Amino acid sequence: MSSEPLISVVVPIYNTEKYLRKCFDSIINQTYKNLQIILVNDGSTDNSGSICDEYAAKDNRIQVIHKNNGGLVSARKAGLKLAIGEYFATVDSDDWIEPNMYEEMLSNLIQTDADFVNTGVIIEKIEGTQINCKFETRIIDYPINDTDIWKMFFQVHEKFLLLPFIFTNLFKRELIDYCYANVPNDINFGEDRISLTECLLKCRRVSFLKNAYYHYNSLREGSYTSTLGAQRMIWIAKMFEQVRNLFYDYNIYDNVKNYWSDSLSKYMLTQLSEINYLIPNYLFRHIDKIEGKNIIIYGAGKVGYNYYNQISKISNCNIVDWVDKGFSNYNYTEKRVNPISNLENEDFDLIVIAVKSKYIAEQIMNELINMNIDKNKLCWYRPIESYYTKEMY
Repeated sequence: MSSEPLISVVVPIYNTEKYLRKCFDSIINQTYKNLQIILVNDGSTDNSGSICDEYAAKDNRIQVIHKNNGGLVSARKAGLKLAIGEYFATVDSDDWIEPNMYEEMLSNLIQTDADFVNTGVIIEKIEGTQINCKFETRIIDYPINDTDIWKMFFQVHEKFLLLPFIFTNLFKRELIDYCYANVPNDINFGEDRISLTECLLKCRRVSFLKNAYYHYNSLREGSYTSTLGAQRMIWIAKMFEQVRNLFYDYNIYDNVKNYWSDSLSKYMLTQLSEINYLIPNYLFRHIDKIEGKNIIIYGAGKVGYNYYNQISKISNCNIVDWVDKGFSNYNYTEKRVNPISNLENEDFDLIVIAVKSKYIAEQIMNELINMNIDKNKLCWYRPIESYYTKEMY
């Protein structure tokens, strides 16, 4: 019998047969061997259940639970009931982990005497493309009282970020046992943020390890992260309500309510944008100064697209043309983007330069002046970035 601490790893599974072998192999081939691996087949209708049984027959560390479909939260809870390790981790069945993940995390957790250790994540965006999120290494005692940790939990922090995932963490099992039990089974979005919120409220110490070991597959069809629509807004509202209730329970709501409300608004605005309810993320300053004028928009990237949709709604402002050097790269349904050579034949009052950078704007203005365009007809203001411009994970 090993004298090393036992880590219980729970893998909730529902109809992910094509991802399972990569996921399972990454767990069983960990450099840290003293693992209890619990595969929870949550009523899969594909071959996921038989693949679980196949792996259990090959590795005596693996236990399989076959249950009726109840959702991700109920699957993790079923795994937690069977877990006997001193420490707990979870892996989603369409993801995979680096071979040294648990060895490195356990070493850090023991060394720092923390209740859980948090690490970065490798987000798989498209085949061969990754976003490797690594954050600052540090320790925080009694995070319930630490304003910075709540700031970074809800928005990008200057130095490091706490992503709302439990699969990038290694926990003392009694902590996650208590906190995950309080997550409602019918939560369809943000169950990790709810449980991680209470872990931060309840724990004595959390350690942050900057390395990233977990590969998060953001591309799987049918995953909640790929689900759009008004229904998801309801899920977001339910998740934030649960988090707010926890803040009330631990008497810190007044200290964190601004971060909480700002984040809720940002989530909702982003969701509205994703369901084609246009909310500009770059706003044109001094839009009143172009009223009644014939306008050419120079730039068809994100700023230009936002400017077009704002300016086109001004009834007494006429967009004569929309141009860009890389015009062939843009195919908008709203209006055709043309080459800058069109400027030689256009009658206009003002060219609105739609770029974010002052340096690039100055380069464009110099090029246009060299094309004998009156510099008094050139207009650039630094765009105002709206609430939800930064990408959310």
